[in-house]
Order: sequence, then structure tokens, then C-alpha cells
Amino acid sequence: MSVNVLNLEYRFEPGHDFDGVTLHLPLVLLNQFQAQDFDRLVPGLLQEKIEGLIRCLPRKLRKNFVPVNEFATACLQRDEGNINLQESIQRSLLAMTGVSVPFSEWQNPKLETHLQMHFALFDGKKCIEQAHDLNSLQSQFSDQAREQFDDQVQHNVSIARSGLCDWDFDQLPEFANIQQGKQAIRAYPALVDYADSTSIELFETRAEADFYHSSGIARLFYLQLGDSIKYLNKNLPQIGKTALMYSAMGSQGELLEDLLMAAIFRCFFDGKLPENKKQFSERLEQQRGDFITCANQMAEQAHAILAVRLRVRSELESSSIPKNHQDDMQTQLEGLVYAGFMREIDYRQLPRVPAYLQAMLKRLQNYKPASPRIDAQLETVQHYQQKYLLFYQSDNYDYKKIEALRWMIEEFRIACFAQPMKTRMPVSETKIDKLITEIQSGSHR
Repeated sequence: MSVNVLNLEYRFEPGHDFDGVTLHLPLVLLNQFQAQDFDRLVPGLLQEKIEGLIRCLPRKLRKNFVPVNEFATACLQRDEGNINLQESIQRSLLAMTGVSVPFSEWQNPKLETHLQMHFALFDGKKCIEQAHDLNSLQSQFSDQAREQFDDQVQHNVSIARSGLCDWDFDQLPEFANIQQGKQAIRAYPALVDYADSTSIELFETRAEADFYHSSGIARLFYLQLGDSIKYLNKNLPQIGKTALMYSAMGSQGELLEDLLMAAIFRCFFDGKLPENKKQFSERLEQQRGDFITCANQMAEQAHAILAVRLRVRSELESSSIPKNHQDDMQTQLEGLVYAGFMREIDYRQLPRVPAYLQAMLKRLQNYKPASPRIDAQLETVQHYQQKYLLFYQSDNYDYKKIEALRWMIEEFRIACFAQPMKTRMPVSETKIDKLITEIQSGSHR
């Protein structure tokens, strides 16, 4: 797997909990893999597993794929190996028969034990846990794995640096293979923001590195825009009034910092991130003249969002809608406008936030007492919101897809509660369920 050579153990003992293939996984590598990396077991068992997955389908679906062994052979021949195995089978069956198997039907198949990958987690030479599910191991031991990675790899002197105020290196490698004894550990470098400087650090996954890297690059731009930053700190439009509306969440200084960093994202990152010193320097010179205008626009945007927030908060407090709806809307409001929202919400998504706040006002206007339909929609929305929070609070999922789920739920709220307002894109329970399945099946970022 990747640069790693991992040991496999095969047990032929039908009825035993670990009958089949067991992967020996070092603790330090635990967070570097996704469950789907092991979907295909070993080549000699893959066709049998595909056949087993098809046989796990409900009879009303399974009858379309008879004889099962022949369809399994065809699916194996079509498998490209670069996506989740169930998704690959689903696409192949659809192409061959025109029958689409819903994503939900692939969840938790009851496969025979030898058709599941088993995992033995090792800390050094000691096996500390065995499991049939990588996600459960990551949930239990993720923090310990990260600690080992940080101790052994994160500040490796061959790449890691601190105190950077300018892009004085050429280009960060996409990844680095750090040798620790007999074990090669793949690590992903990124620039990390420390306010007065940046550092180059190493991370366990590309997604985690990406999460920090953009903010680190933004800080380098910030540090090279000294005169403009000084001017904007004193001259952003309506900053006093905006800061007053923001005061329950943070200080004027904190708001200023967020606005300026958000303006850098919008001004210098419209497209792709600079990848080397030349691109950084060119982007800085080409866009420098637009920065003040961009920052002013972000300040105006913040003012507008905070003004609508105050109106929503006021009308919600005076509303007579039931407590369960009030609590849901209060949670929604706190999830849209909070300390740091201007920096944390993607600048491409920020212009949509006022629409979500306006939709809350429309929801208050539209509410009809004792409506079973509205109460059922609330339960559905809260179910999805709870799913989102579980994903968000875990380190084991793709944060970009989690963010997509977050905004899809906001659009779904408009469809449920704020008619005749229009959603940005078609949204439905089916689409949300599909995205949730993708997040779950492509776990661990």
C-alpha cells in the first residue's frame, strides 16, 4: 500500500472470527489509510467477494443479476480499482442491465468472515487490538497514532522549517517518504499559519495538509502586504458599526483580522493556490492593486450578514412558534454566524449566507401551527444535521465533502420551510442520502 510493505496473515479456519486475511498495520500508519483501500482484499478472493456482495442484495434486486457468478466475473473484468468497490459493482451492474442499485442497499452487507479484511494493529512488536473494521480502529486509536506521527515525523528536519515570513523556497513536494527504521512513512508537507510567521510541517494525510496549507499561504501574502494592511486597519468601511454587531462573538481586532484574511483568500486565491516561489511573487504583484477594494467588499458583506442576523435573532425571540422549531432555528443561526465565520466560511459560499438568513425569516412567516408535514420535515432536517455533526466532529472523513453536506442541508431547509424561495441547486433527501453514503464509504479523508 502506497510506499509501505505491510504483512498479511492468512487463517483458514471457517467459523473463526478472523478466518481469512488479516493485515498487520503499524500504529503510526493508522490514519493514513481509508477503509476503501482494503475493499478488494487480495486478488485471489476478489471475485468471490463481489459475488458475495451481489448475493447480499434484496431478492427483488438480486433477481436482475442471475447467474450471480457470471455477473461477478463481468464486474471483476470491468473493475478499474480506483473507486469504492461497491460503487464499481453498482456502475458495472447498471451498465450491463440498466438496473440501478440504491446506495443504501450496499450498507453493512453480511458477508462471510473470510470475505472481509481483518486488521491487527501493532505498536512496535506488540499487537494492541484486532478488528474487522478499520474505521473502528481509527475511532479508538486515532489520537495515539497522531501522537506517534507527530513525535516521529511532523518536524522532520529534512523538510520542516519555522519562522517563515516570505516564500523563500521553491516548491514543496507533494509528499515526502520519511524512513523510520525499516518503516517508510508517507507524509504531506504544508504551510501552517502562526500569525506572525508560518512554518512548514508534515501531516498524516493530504486532506489534513490541504486544510492548513491555504491559511499558511494566506499568511505569507498578509505579511507581504504591510502598508495595505495598516491602511485597512484604520479605514475599512463601517467597521465600527459592524464590530458593534459582532461584539457578542469577538473583538473589533479579531473581526479585522478575519476580514483581512478572508479578503486575501478572495483576492489572491481565485482559482488555484500558488505552488512555487515564482507563482507566489507573480500573484502578489498582479493582484496587489485589487486588495484594498476586495477588503472593502468583504467588510460590506460582513456588515450586511450581521445586520440580517440581528433581525433574525429579534424576530425569533418574539416568535410564538413551538420550542422545538425555535431551538432548531437558534442552532441554525449559530452555525451560520459565529466567531470567525468570515474567515472560516469559504469566500465562494459567503454570498449565499444572507439567503439562508432570509430563508429563516421566511420560515417564521410561513409557519402553520399543528402541521404534521412541517413537523416531519423538521425531524428529517435534524436527522441530517446530526449526521453532519458526527462527521464534522470526527477526523476520519473527507472535510470537503462534509462542507458540501453542510451547505446542501442549508439548501434543503429552504426547500422545506421557505417556499417560494428557490434553492441554488436541485436538492432532495435522495441527493443528501447519496452524499452521506459517499462520505461514509470514503472515510478517513
